[in-house]
Amino acid sequence: RREHLNATRSLLAHASSAHAHVSCEIRVKHTAAVMPSTHTTAPASTEPVSKRARAEAGELVVVVDPCSSGALLAYQLAQRGFKVARVWSDVVGEDIKQHAPKELKMDFVATIDHVCGGVEQTVQAIRALDYKLRDVIVGCETGVLLADILSEALGCRTNGTALSNLRRDKFEQTEAVRAKGLPAAHQKLCRNMSDVEEFLANYNPEPFKAVVKPN
Repeated sequence: RREHLNATRSLLAHASSAHAHVSCEIRVKHTAAVMPSTHTTAPASTEPVSKRARAEAGELVVVVDPCSSGALLAYQLAQRGFKVARVWSDVVGEDIKQHAPKELKMDFVATIDHVCGGVEQTVQAIRALDYKLRDVIVGCETGVLLADILSEALGCRTNGTALSNLRRDKFEQTEAVRAKGLPAAHQKLCRNMSDVEEFLANYNPEPFKAVVKPN
């Protein structure tokens, strides 16, 4: 345990000296999950009964930042008869846009590049598309906030913007879970070494396990 404590202190000291303005979050996880690879061959499409009806109705789904697993999501929506438009958020990088299975090919009915501060322009661009809007959904982590904003502004099913921060800030997210009386990771938002020492003094699991995460 002493070795773990020293390693944790060393890591935080290094992070503090290199990025003095960045807070660090310490979270203790009791379970682990394995994320599936996003670089998989697109599954064979099926022919849902309502596919033709959707195509004839011209139902549109907008996917914000359709990369990584979001590219597969957009592909499957198209396979099920939906018209699919993509919106690139202002925070998604060109390298992330290319993060999709190379063998995945599909045509979007429109591509809209969102500009920071230009929510109304993006909303109007979506409304101008000649299709019946069904949903606005997120395809990748970078598009979470914009998808909340657009879906709310366009009157679609939405998570809304009131709690958007809880879907982006893992510390606040965990505290929200705890506030509902559900099991949550023991954590502390540390802004200096005194906070770190306080956390380590009050947390003594055996064996010692902790995660240091930039916030």
